[in-house]
Amino acid sequence: MKVTVVGGGKIGLPLGVSLCRNGACVSIFDKDATLVRNLNDGACPHDEPYLKDWLAEAMQSGLLKAYDANLSSIAEASDVIVIVVPVGLGPNRSVSLQNF
Repeated sequence: MKVTVVGGGKIGLPLGVSLCRNGACVSIFDKDATLVRNLNDGACPHDEPYLKDWLAEAMQSGLLKAYDANLSSIAEASDVIVIVVPVGLGPNRSVSLQNF
């Protein structure tokens, strides 16, 4: 199965890596070119249990690749597209939609 995850942050990256661990071929798309370059170099930007090792496995197996351009062609080749929307928490853990 080919999956595109739009958003390679704290939710999208662990989701993508988990999908790879279950046999999916995952393309992560993010507009942050530095993040994409670091992911493709094998650098893990988040301190989550197991994520660094699982990211390395996914990259070495060729099941994970990150992109910062050509989203439409990447998504078109996918069976599933997951869009991760950034939603922050405000005071009292209420949802903050100020970035929209």
